[in-house]
Amino acid sequence: MPHACRYEKSRRAVSAAALSLALCFCLFSGVYSCSGGSAPESSAPSSSVPSEPEPSSQAPKVVYCQVVGVNEGSSLNIRKEPSSDGEIIGKGLPGEKFVFISEGSTADWKKIRFKDTEGFVSAQYVSLVEE
Repeated sequence: MPHACRYEKSRRAVSAAALSLALCFCLFSGVYSCSGGSAPESSAPSSSVPSEPEPSSQAPKVVYCQVVGVNEGSSLNIRKEPSSDGEIIGKGLPGEKFVFISEGSTADWKKIRFKDTEGFVSAQYVSLVEE
């Protein structure tokens, strides 16, 4: 039976050493709880390292220009320049959405993504929506 005693003492010594190491790590890293326990608040200084914000799992919202104020059966002209004299490069149907890029050179126009290019639509016939 002497072997069992030596083994038990050796196991306790290793466990005590591992516990001491874990406690030192917790105290020096500013972590207060180790394996479900907690150190008294006065025994360790608070961590001065700011925590990093967690990355958002949500995708950024996209802003669209949705065609409104255009009668059924009619369409909104999409123009090459922000002007009613600009070349018409396409049409937008009521309810159709286009990716909003920015305000035009004046507040009267919105710059949009149309197919593989950029175009302009009259601001009075679109509303901005986020999705």
